[in-house]
Amino acid sequence: MNERSLLQNREYVEALERSLKNCKKEVLIVSAYLRSEILVWAKEIIPKNVIVNIVTRWTLQDLLFGASDIQAYELARSEKWGFYIDQDLHAKSVLVDAEMLFLGSANFTSRGTHLFGFGNNELGIQVLASKDEADKIKKYVTNSYKLTMPMYIEMKRYLESPDKSKERESVSWPADIETCISPLVDKLWIDECFHSSPNEFFSDMNSLEIEHDRLMFASNKPSLKLIKQTKMMKWLDHIINDSNKEIITFGYISKRLHDAIVTDPKPYRKDVKEFVKCLLSWVRYFKVYELISFKHTIAVRCYRY
Repeated sequence: MNERSLLQNREYVEALERSLKNCKKEVLIVSAYLRSEILVWAKEIIPKNVIVNIVTRWTLQDLLFGASDIQAYELARSEKWGFYIDQDLHAKSVLVDAEMLFLGSANFTSRGTHLFGFGNNELGIQVLASKDEADKIKKYVTNSYKLTMPMYIEMKRYLESPDKSKERESVSWPADIETCISPLVDKLWIDECFHSSPNEFFSDMNSLEIEHDRLMFASNKPSLKLIKQTKMMKWLDHIINDSNKEIITFGYISKRLHDAIVTDPKPYRKDVKEFVKCLLSWVRYFKVYELISFKHTIAVRCYRY
């Protein structure tokens, strides 16, 4: 194969089929719209020992209009494939063995892929992905909500309820479902961690760490609201809620962060501790949580100011 191939309509699914048949380890499917008929096709092609994860949008509107269907989850679950929801998703890509990347306009549906010989006019590209590019695609999994069977039952029950008096142009999941499918931040990439302290960030210094945080914040003057929206602060919220402890120590946070980082290879413990130091310095600066100082360590009291 050339380093890059431009694919149109049926060419896309033919090239994808060849790649899936030769897959050795993992497949990641990212598609705003997702239909079960294409998953039926995929399960017959992908070798049984391969790990498969799917990220799709699954808004209520998508399911009501048939752009996606609820049977897709049932099939994925039967194959023990991971199924994730990101309601802001618009991307369409398939990553095979963290190397072969299919990227373009085609959703993972029969019409998007011309599975049955007809469909939308689509354009895509097949390219060998670098490690950094593969990691970017993998972030769609860590940034999404993993659909569970209880939540699927609730969503299906709502879809099948007789009350269809909603405005179809503005439909959304009811609040109790919407709240639950908000992504839980329990995994982080190194570039989602704070690399500098507020004292460093707001100084006249220049460093790669400060530049990293400026790009992450997209601001030279981050506010409390912006800090709370960062992945690392949401991760801290998660481990505090998950701990059921009155206080959590620096050592506990460091261990949880080391376990949570999905960047390969993982950073050394000393580097993880530096990320935690930066995180807690932002916590102190904006008074997100109360910090308690001990002789040789520091801890977070598990309630907000």
